[in-house]
Amino acid sequence: MNRALALLLLVGCDSHLQERTKEAQALAAATSRTDPAAIGAAATTCFPGTANPRGKQLASGGYGIVVIEKMELLTNAHSLDGLKREAQHHLAGRMFCTLKAARGRHLEELYVHYRFSIAKGVTQDVYVVKATLAKLDALAGWEDLDPADVTDMKTLWEHVEVVKESWDGIEVR
Repeated sequence: MNRALALLLLVGCDSHLQERTKEAQALAAATSRTDPAAIGAAATTCFPGTANPRGKQLASGGYGIVVIEKMELLTNAHSLDGLKREAQHHLAGRMFCTLKAARGRHLEELYVHYRFSIAKGVTQDVYVVKATLAKLDALAGWEDLDPADVTDMKTLWEHVEVVKESWDGIEVR
């Protein structure tokens, strides 16, 4: 079993998420882009650790996108539960950024594979999550949430479907 040791500092400062969201909205709004290109631009802006998001057209005519976010396992957490909360907040903020930015471009669902590097050349999906605009629209005012606010992102996280969660071999010291 691979064991990963969490250090100090989660990569990707949340204070920049509001700026990143505005930048992603501007990219997605560019009229010279097709819907899939605009959605991809928003996703790569909101998830800077992703190389190439994969999109697909859904039966409804809207779009879905799959993002693989690879993170270094660096944290301020003192426990595995603390690390999970940090990861959830970090992931929710980036999902919010993407979904809000690409809303007018027919983005209907977002899947994210959230991977930690646990050893040299070895990554592990700690979360695979799915967010749909249909479910978020049930949360009145979700587009006005603050991606840097822990409480707001906890609320958003409660409206995200966790498809897979695996923290095997990850410990915090």
